[in-house]
Amino acid sequence: MLKAKITSAQDGFPGTLDSTIEYLLTSDNQVMIKMTGTQSLVDGVFNPTVHAYFNLGETSNILNHILQLKSDNHLALAVDKVPIGTLSPNQGAYDLAYSSSLKRPLIQLKNTTSEQGFDDVFVMNQSAGKTVAILKDTVSSRTIEIKSKRNGLVVFTANTMTADIPTNHGQGRRWIAVALEPQTLPNSENIPEFGDVTLKSGETRQEVIIYQYHQSF
Repeated sequence: MLKAKITSAQDGFPGTLDSTIEYLLTSDNQVMIKMTGTQSLVDGVFNPTVHAYFNLGETSNILNHILQLKSDNHLALAVDKVPIGTLSPNQGAYDLAYSSSLKRPLIQLKNTTSEQGFDDVFVMNQSAGKTVAILKDTVSSRTIEIKSKRNGLVVFTANTMTADIPTNHGQGRRWIAVALEPQTLPNSENIPEFGDVTLKSGETRQEVIIYQYHQSF
């Protein structure tokens, strides 16, 4: 279990946040991450996530992976990547509802966006239950199912990773892995319909992310 005390002098947010992160490995191949925050002094915010990268194969990119998202829309973003309050339908490269290969959309985004890959916030369908994303390497059949009750998922495909960043798949490079980060939709402090991340003084809240591992032969 990891513990931390974060003050306004450290992060610019109001008050003091006592936080703990607990990692649990279950007998059915789940990694459960419990993130708990207790706010003091004045009201603050609590919207924790995990910036973990996944490459489930043996190659130096994720072009053999498929990604399925329980999502119909993603957030429209300003140039500085801050959400502006409107939704964009998941069309073209962003349509990942049906176990889509990442190769097709990544090549399309490389030629049409400044990010040259995914660096986007997808809106999770609340009717989908806990499973928000399924990532699978088609060669090894290794699969990660991500479970979360929150309404957002950031997808980032390591578009700017460079050779000076070491990984367990060798030197860093574009598309070497994908980060999938469940969270309440960002900028909800200014856009109330995106959710409520307020944590009042004296209040405690816990958020949970589950990674379920599968492999079929």
